[in-house]
Amino acid sequence: MDPDIKSMPDEEVINLYYEKAVSGFKKSWFSISHNEKWYKYITELPEKESTAYLVCLLDDQVYNGGFNQYFINGYGQFIKESILAFKRIKAFKMADLIEKAFLAVNFNNDDYKLFRKKILAGKINELYNDDDSLNDYLEKLDNEYWEYPENIGNLLAECLRQ
Repeated sequence: MDPDIKSMPDEEVINLYYEKAVSGFKKSWFSISHNEKWYKYITELPEKESTAYLVCLLDDQVYNGGFNQYFINGYGQFIKESILAFKRIKAFKMADLIEKAFLAVNFNNDDYKLFRKKILAGKINELYNDDDSLNDYLEKLDNEYWEYPENIGNLLAECLRQ
């Protein structure tokens, strides 16, 4: 651990671990044929780096375009790991909310590996065909996410400092 990390501003602490997490990325991983390498890389990172990556990624996606965007852009392949990351930072209600989004999108109750493949291949049609019931529900969850009373950045930085 960096000896100055305790006195660093939250944003700098988060950026430090996030940058470590993405430093080993390969552009080729982001194609459908190589995304298993991306997944393996993220899931094998040290805990603090993976936590920073997963929390920042989900938070950025949901604030930018909602849970629908998170899943459509392929980041939903990390949904279970993201739920654990939110629990790790002690954002338990947020983890429950994210799990609700996962269960809504995985309405067929596919095993996780199959679910990830469907997300990456764009095979969950309801995300793309303006399924009102799913999109309305995800939008409701977006609103709950945005109204979350605790600052996720503060919780993440506090976790990373430990």
